[in-house]
Amino acid sequence: MKPLNNEQKELLFDYCIGLTSPKENDEVELLVSSNPEAAEICKKLKAAISPLESVELEGCPDVLVETTINRVQSFAASGEQLRELLAGEQYKKKPIRIIAWRNWFETAAIAAAVLFIAGVLIPTLGSVRDRSQRHRCQAQMVAGSAVPASPRGLR
Repeated sequence: MKPLNNEQKELLFDYCIGLTSPKENDEVELLVSSNPEAAEICKKLKAAISPLESVELEGCPDVLVETTINRVQSFAASGEQLRELLAGEQYKKKPIRIIAWRNWFETAAIAAAVLFIAGVLIPTLGSVRDRSQRHRCQAQMVAGSAVPASPRGLR
């Protein structure tokens, strides 16, 4: 016995709420008789839906029906105008814009931010490099004084 797939579960649900065709009804009945899982799902769905059978359906007011039909007809008439408008807009020539330069103010603001960051970082990095060279020099001087002189002498 294979587990039910989603399509079979949807078919069971549709069957329980009465939305299936006669052919689908036969399919569901065959599925329920051959698969215990399907029978259990169908039983639970029918039990969950059974309280809805006691609800009495009210008729639709005539005014609502007439208003809905009038609105549908007015939208159908305006639909032709909308198609004409869309057809006209589709063949309209549009200027080509370069996205990168679309706004000079944005470009100027980005350039100013880059210059500001560079102006702050370059002196800072220069002083860090200078301190690094000083430390290296001091380390070499300390290391050089600890090393005994070579027998040949200094050059």
